[in-house]
Amino acid sequence: MELTKEERALLVELTDFCMPLSEVITDIHFSHPKASISQKYIMAENLVISVLEKGIICLCKLTLENTKDNVYEVNSSTILSIDEVTEHIANPISWEQYPDKSDKSISYELAPTELGEKVLDKIFAVKSGS
Repeated sequence: MELTKEERALLVELTDFCMPLSEVITDIHFSHPKASISQKYIMAENLVISVLEKGIICLCKLTLENTKDNVYEVNSSTILSIDEVTEHIANPISWEQYPDKSDKSISYELAPTELGEKVLDKIFAVKSGS
């Protein structure tokens, strides 16, 4: 599977941990410092849609539960369809860690799919084999 440099970098960042959309826009902000804010959002949207269409990453809607000591634990996780993701990321507020600052019970995170895990295995097999 052919991946762009940005797609590959995003997938590799998901090796150990999932990633909120806010980190995608932050990465693009630093990798394209001369681009306008609107250009950065377009790049981020295109990147997310591209990896979703390739089936290597999914966007999960997490329902969080506040346990004792203000620690949030995942109560449920739902994988969004491409149409749901497209609608969600069209709103600039969705790119914030917690779109509703007063309600931290819902979060959205990118995660590798089963196919994405296989691609990661190939990426790291090539690196370790060199």
